[in-house]
Amino acid sequence: GEWRTVKLVQYMPMVFGLRKKILQSGEIKDIHASVVYRQEIEAGLFVYEEGTERMLRHKPLLDPSFEPVDDDIAAAYSVATLTDGSMVFEVMRRAEINKIRQMSQTGAIGRTVQFGPKKGEPIEPKGPWVDWFSEMAKKSVIRRHAKTLPMSGDLIDMALDGDRVTITY
Repeated sequence: GEWRTVKLVQYMPMVFGLRKKILQSGEIKDIHASVVYRQEIEAGLFVYEEGTERMLRHKPLLDPSFEPVDDDIAAAYSVATLTDGSMVFEVMRRAEINKIRQMSQTGAIGRTVQFGPKKGEPIEPKGPWVDWFSEMAKKSVIRRHAKTLPMSGDLIDMALDGDRVTITY
């Protein structure tokens, strides 16, 4: 008959934590991510093929006059190099990246206030999805790629001290 407040925590390692665990597996010797701009696709500088002979090739446009903006990002990809020299990759289209952005509490576009006197008023997007879209796109594709890559079996140690949770891995 009594109400209690319960705080829930979801473990979500940062990208460099994921990268560390992937590299510590001993099966991957490098992993990196990049974004692809619409202009690079139009110039034939990005080639991506699925099927039995998957292939990814990207020659970034390095022309000093090329000053892309976030709206020009068409895709992001992650490439992992295995210890035997072979490579595996993950590619995400802009629409897939945008779906992840829309799950963000602060970066979503078109979100409105849900409760209180300002209910229904638009919430202006802010935070890393606005200030660092390309980095968030790379982070998203690495997170997706990490689901299919080997990782070290480090144990996660969680300690609760009052309202504070410490996670060590």
